[in-house]
Amino acid sequence: MHRLSGPRFLLSLVAGFLGLAAPLSGQTIASSASQIFAVGDASTAAGTITITDAATPTITASHDIRIRIPSDLALTWDPAVTSVTITGSGASKVNTTVSYTTANSIVVIAVNTSFAANNQIVVTGLKLTSGAITYENCGSVAVIKCDGEFCTW
Repeated sequence: MHRLSGPRFLLSLVAGFLGLAAPLSGQTIASSASQIFAVGDASTAAGTITITDAATPTITASHDIRIRIPSDLALTWDPAVTSVTITGSGASKVNTTVSYTTANSIVVIAVNTSFAANNQIVVTGLKLTSGAITYENCGSVAVIKCDGEFCTW
């Protein structure tokens, strides 16, 4: 079994500033729960995920929000989940229908309207499926995707 303490998955907010070499300051991602997954577990509900934009908003309608699970974790998003519940001040600006890419390691939330300062979405209803490898000492990592490059912050 392995334990995820906080948001071990990666957030990649494809923001309106293309070509940035550094992460976008002020954006945050948080998970409501530490979770334990065992090899072969059935699909398991992910903790609530909260994403907050910066005081100078950078989440735009021309890009989607992507939450990526690192390749070193034996987890994927459960693609059977096609719709999630989204609340928060930015809820009306995103689509509740989700899609998946890169062998279900990335969940995509379509952004329909650009966020305003400090807009926040709270995502519930996503599920994770465990793989065939176990890990110990999983830490917390988050990144911002800037024009195709992932920048740790």
